[in-house]
Amino acid sequence: MNAFRSIFQLSVFALLMSVAISSCVKRNFDEPPVVDETTNLTVTHTIAEIKARYVNSPVQITDDVIISGIVISDDITGNFFKQLVIQDESGGIEFRVDRVTLSDDYPSGRRVFVKMKNLWIASNNGTLQVGVSVTDGSADRIPDALRGQFFFKGQKGQVLTPRVVTISELNASMISTLVQINGVQIIASEMDSTYAWAIGGEQLTRNRNIEDCSGNRIILRNSGFATFANTPLPKGNGSIVAVYSVFGADRQLFIRDVTDLSFTGTRCGGGTGGDLDPISIQDLRALFSGSATTAPTKKKIKGIVITDRTAENITSRNMVIQEIGGAGITVRFTGTNTFNLGDELEIDISGMELSEFQGTLQLNNVPNANATRLSTGVNVIPQVLTIAQINANFEQYESELLTIQNVTITKASGNTFSFSTTLTDATGSMDMFTQSYATFADNPFPTNVVNITGIAQQGGSSSAKQISIRNPTDITGGGGGGDPILITIAEVRALYSGTNTSVPAARKIKGIVISDRTNGSITDRNVTIQNANGAGILVRFTANNTFVLNDEVEINISGMALESFSGLLQLNNVPNANATKTGTGSITPNVRTISQILADFENLESTLVRVSDVTVSNSAGSTWNGNTVLTDPSGTMAHFTRSAATFSATNFPTTPVTMTAIVTQGGATEARQLSIRGLSDIQ
Repeated sequence: MNAFRSIFQLSVFALLMSVAISSCVKRNFDEPPVVDETTNLTVTHTIAEIKARYVNSPVQITDDVIISGIVISDDITGNFFKQLVIQDESGGIEFRVDRVTLSDDYPSGRRVFVKMKNLWIASNNGTLQVGVSVTDGSADRIPDALRGQFFFKGQKGQVLTPRVVTISELNASMISTLVQINGVQIIASEMDSTYAWAIGGEQLTRNRNIEDCSGNRIILRNSGFATFANTPLPKGNGSIVAVYSVFGADRQLFIRDVTDLSFTGTRCGGGTGGDLDPISIQDLRALFSGSATTAPTKKKIKGIVITDRTAENITSRNMVIQEIGGAGITVRFTGTNTFNLGDELEIDISGMELSEFQGTLQLNNVPNANATRLSTGVNVIPQVLTIAQINANFEQYESELLTIQNVTITKASGNTFSFSTTLTDATGSMDMFTQSYATFADNPFPTNVVNITGIAQQGGSSSAKQISIRNPTDITGGGGGGDPILITIAEVRALYSGTNTSVPAARKIKGIVISDRTNGSITDRNVTIQNANGAGILVRFTANNTFVLNDEVEINISGMALESFSGLLQLNNVPNANATKTGTGSITPNVRTISQILADFENLESTLVRVSDVTVSNSAGSTWNGNTVLTDPSGTMAHFTRSAATFSATNFPTTPVTMTAIVTQGGATEARQLSIRGLSDIQ
């Protein structure tokens, strides 16, 4: 026994000496092999069998269940945070563990055995996670001190071959598993970006987009704390190996390191993407010489799709795009396109043909692969013009979205939209054309006075000047000066030019009140409204308003001022009589981390969000009043409470909470911040 103790002590001393030496001396020799720890635990269930126990609500494992899997996550580079993801032949699952350097004990490729008894399975917006308990539906991290009760090390160096799939083949069974997708690339608009952002003390997570040559996309999510955050994205085409995850409707890939990407091949269509220089659509149109003209090389345009292919009032190879507040142009592809109304596109126009067809200028025979979808749901606000104004400057307005108010529709023979009809307002007349194969071609047109929104184009053997609606919703109200046109809050926000901007005439918005003046958390002249699952905006009335939380309101914003106050966009000095309560409703908060809010702040401004695992602190006091600091595992940001709020003098909680709040800006520094409405926003 003494001999054994002496040998053990000598071994420990030798080990300590070797560690000390290795920390001071550069090693130019091979390290001796490390013996893997092994376990004789017997596996009782597959990962898929355990995941199947979760049915729409958190579930605790109460029996003696043992699973085993190979580690596919790796936190060495920092792109995984307190997460351990393992996979067996049936699937994968994520464990939340309160330890940063999990790879020290569980490196990628190590087999791990897990005793599941007493652990909980919960869903984080579609991705199942395992934790020691559940708070507000989310799995709580397993304390590091308890880790040894559940996790047991197996052999290292196990090889797990990723499943080769396409973006469209990804499904729920593959969540938390290692996948390989071939023939993909970073979208053109992001090619000159880095994986994430870690500059000037800010470490911001970034979503980058990967696409295949058919236009299918998936998010590549990268942490601002990753060692490769500031590494430039690769510009070629190739394969990616990553852990597949979902967050709500978003499908996401998480890489372990940049070596998980091998993008060395030629991009789809052979284009150079990020090497292209932008040119405005107006400047592109000016290049047309009157006959077929070749567009310059290394150029790209960007615009919003203003046609609606689903209503089929345009041929399947064509679409019209327009810059916000700018010119438009018709694009004719070499094949059927799949772009939808409101898609924001970037198109490589290098060497493309500019030519006219029946009088309308178009980019002709553009390869489908030259067009990249940047975002969806973006809308162009049409100019309001008279028919006389359109006819007098038709070339200027060609391929743009326009609105004509107080119009009557007539037809020499028949009463349906199909083919040519005549539009007449107080200033003149012009044609409206509808394709015979449009889904609404055989619908009767209205006989009363209406407002019409459509695209200015030319057509027919006489190259007639005409308007074409996208679908029947382009015809609204009319009479008595014309009802205001209902637009989304996102469309209103898009109007803001960076300086005080006036909303066009005949516009209204509708939304749900998400602020709560009864708690004093907002001044009585202000109200914040949000579209369901959409954008929000602050409205400042000319006098105190009476709207309360969850009121549905409709507001005539014709000619109102869009202004920035302390960084926050608002509709200013709206007459109280312009707003009407139309019902009640509710807004479901967007579930976001602090880093996600900061990374997408402008889009989330004046909307309701929910953040979990938040700690509130203040270097000078313990009440909500004024500025406090919010911290979650992803980062920190400010919180503000008005001194007039009923809860301002209340102490904030000292333990982590789930918080619902409005995204806002304020103060002399235009600080990005959250504001709760009342104490009921804290769970």
